[in-house]
Amino acid sequence: MSNSSHPEWLTRLAESVAAIMHAHDVLSPVGCHYHQDDELCEVMVFASQTEVYGGRRDGKRFPSRFTLDVQGLMGLFNSIEAVEWQALRHDQEDDVGAHLAIVGDYQGRRLCLRIPSKAPECFDAGRIANVLEGRFINMW
Repeated sequence: MSNSSHPEWLTRLAESVAAIMHAHDVLSPVGCHYHQDDELCEVMVFASQTEVYGGRRDGKRFPSRFTLDVQGLMGLFNSIEAVEWQALRHDQEDDVGAHLAIVGDYQGRRLCLRIPSKAPECFDAGRIANVLEGRFINMW
C-alpha cells in the first residue's frame, strides 16, 4: 500500500499486517480500506482476489490462501478492548463476511481493525492469473 493520500500511520499499519499474513502459495496484493469518524477509525486489511483470464475458469475469482499470525497482530496494539471472530456473513448486505476484528489503541488512535478471510466482492481483483501466458499480473 503506497498511496500518498493515505496517512503515514495507515501505510505502516497495512504493511505490518501484510508482513504477518503468511501465504500458502503466492499472496496476492494486500489492500486496505479505512473510515474515520470522531471516536473510532475502522480499518480493513485484506488479501485481494485473483481473477482468471483464459481457460475453462475464465472470469472466476479466487481468494488468496494465508495464515494470519494473530499473536503478532495483537502485538501491534498498545492496548486491546476486544478481539472477535465472525465466522459467517450476517446477511446478504454484509460485505466483509468472515473476519477477525480487534478494537484497541494503535499509536494513540482508537481503532477497529478487521482482517477478512477473503477480500470483499466490492473490490476489484488485485491480481490476474493469465492462463494463456502462464503468469500472474498484479493489478494494484
